[in-house]
Amino acid sequence: MALALIGGYAALRTTQRADVMDDLRAAAEKTAEGLSFGTTARVQGITRLANEGRVLDLLEALEEEPHYPEPSPQDRRAVLDWMRHLVDTALEPVTALSLYGPEGQLVLTTADEEDGVAPSRWIEPIDAADYVNLRFPPESSRYEVELAAPVKHPETGVTLGYIAEVASMRDTLHYLYKSGGATPEGSRRYNYQVIVGESEEPRVLRPAGAESPYPFEARPAPPSLLEAIEEGEGREGVQRIRDFETSDTRIDAFAAHTPLPGLPGGYLVIYRSASAVFGGLDRAMAMASAGAALIVALLCLQAYRNVHNNVVRPVSLLNEGAQIIGQGDLELKLKIDTGDEIEGLANSFNKMALALKHNIRQLEESEAKYRSVVNSMRDGILQTDENQIITFLNPAGVKIWGLDTAEEALGQSLEEFFLVSSDLPRLNKELHAEGYIERVRVWMKRKDTRAICVELSANCMTDENGECTGVEIIFRNVT
Repeated sequence: MALALIGGYAALRTTQRADVMDDLRAAAEKTAEGLSFGTTARVQGITRLANEGRVLDLLEALEEEPHYPEPSPQDRRAVLDWMRHLVDTALEPVTALSLYGPEGQLVLTTADEEDGVAPSRWIEPIDAADYVNLRFPPESSRYEVELAAPVKHPETGVTLGYIAEVASMRDTLHYLYKSGGATPEGSRRYNYQVIVGESEEPRVLRPAGAESPYPFEARPAPPSLLEAIEEGEGREGVQRIRDFETSDTRIDAFAAHTPLPGLPGGYLVIYRSASAVFGGLDRAMAMASAGAALIVALLCLQAYRNVHNNVVRPVSLLNEGAQIIGQGDLELKLKIDTGDEIEGLANSFNKMALALKHNIRQLEESEAKYRSVVNSMRDGILQTDENQIITFLNPAGVKIWGLDTAEEALGQSLEEFFLVSSDLPRLNKELHAEGYIERVRVWMKRKDTRAICVELSANCMTDENGECTGVEIIFRNVT
């Protein structure tokens, strides 16, 4: 009883573990998918800006000069005002727009360092719009991501420079954490963490406590979590971490991670504590009656499987095999390994099917020989039923009567082929009296109505009661 209880508990824990890991993986994928819509829109937006005429004109003027001089004050002011207008009216939290020359050097920016916004002074060359930088200074309340796109000449495709925007990550983090403040452990089904930064010093961004002046705080990422991400080679994955680090403690947890679109080097981590996962199951195990009922159910299930596999299923197979053999499929061989009378009965079925197959083969061979003899005879052979309707005619008979095929005679009355109509009744009288006729000559007519003299012998075909069921006649043309 105790072993059965322990085994059932272990099986349930395994199933619960698999379900939770699948749920965590699905939740991480859905959340990342939701973020991808916003990141895709940003990439499309910066790409559209890279195709603006005023941006192309300004950077093309720089391309024509060998040392990339500063643009004229009028051009600089016009483009800068346009860029500031875009920043002020942007629906997304854009904090700065910047233009870079073809070598990646900063040319123009709306950023004001007094406000704490500092774009990159230099940008690495890129071929397509992408997220290129991520900043999360602990001393600042700003957590920003930088997105850049190449500005290419519309005709030659030469890269004239780059346009970049700096956007706040605050809305993205609020979306991930579902609220602006700290999230107590276990207060909802899933808990979230965001890992950002380069591989040499990744950090975890978490909602800050009420005493912090900033909405989020950055802490070094726990080694156990980084090891799990490295084992998955940077791809999405899910695993159990025994010493998972939360905001204020270490717990045994199940955690799923997936790369975050739009956050270079960023990962979303969704986790649940093992105590929350198995808490309900552990409480259920404390109920002895539930445990006893579970054991009884498992025993009943096992008994049903034994009866089904050893009795019901073999008998069902025998029944199906008998039906298949009855339909003529004698190749069937029943394979039942029960080691009892049912297996012996199945072997008898197989022997019976083999014997039937042998007998049928002999009958088919005998019939083939008989057909060969009948078809090769030079004398005509015909058979009729009790009403003297022709049911069989061999090839020699077809030739004697001048027919094209035997089917022309089948179904016809034998009387139609006699030239003298009184000959058939006379022959029938003699046949019923003696049971046979030997070498009697009569006149018959061919298909072309030409008369022929035929010598025939006949005998009655009888059933099991000795009653005449038809006539078999052998005849030849002796004209």
